[in-house]
Amino acid sequence: MYSFKAAKSMAALLVQNLSRCRKQKPLYPQQDTNIKI
Repeated sequence: MYSFKAAKSMAALLVQNLSRCRKQKPLYPQQDTNIKI
């Protein structure tokens, strides 16, 4: 049970980090597109 709860909490943290990154940066980073153009 403890390990399952720990894994669940870790997954929640990962999801939160991913959502934060998506909010900060769009799916396609504009900086990379500007460098390519």
